[in-house]
Amino acid sequence: MSVNGVFRVGTFDSFLIACFVLCVDVGTPTPRGIKKTSTGLTGLDVQPEARVILIELYKKMAAELAKFPEDYPYRIESEQQIQRRLSILLEETDVMRLEEEMDAGQLETLIDEADDELHHVLPTILDLKPWAKPPTKWDQKRPILYTDVKIA
Repeated sequence: MSVNGVFRVGTFDSFLIACFVLCVDVGTPTPRGIKKTSTGLTGLDVQPEARVILIELYKKMAAELAKFPEDYPYRIESEQQIQRRLSILLEETDVMRLEEEMDAGQLETLIDEADDELHHVLPTILDLKPWAKPPTKWDQKRPILYTDVKIA
């Protein structure tokens, strides 16, 4: 229970707060200069060359996105994201700082996401060409017919 925003020791609330602080403190990043030893995610190993791999994947994605129409929203948003991340990757070499500046998770998960997008999402969108769909009956303008109006 709190009195004026101060938690009393020995209450259930203070116990919960202590548990929360301990849980949050577990994920503290390692000091600069120490190599990353684990991602903390089952089945996802640390990639020692994650920065180089991401740079290559983002360059390939940019080349694939060039095949999309220039005004297609997916292309516009993806190119902005890729350019922002590439600029960070080219400026910084420290893995922890990269992850902090990109604010999108660990580099290893970004590699998985970029690889999936490059080899599955982009080809599927290019095959379907959603920007080139033929007009349906709902897209066509139809004349308005007044059948209940009597003309004298």
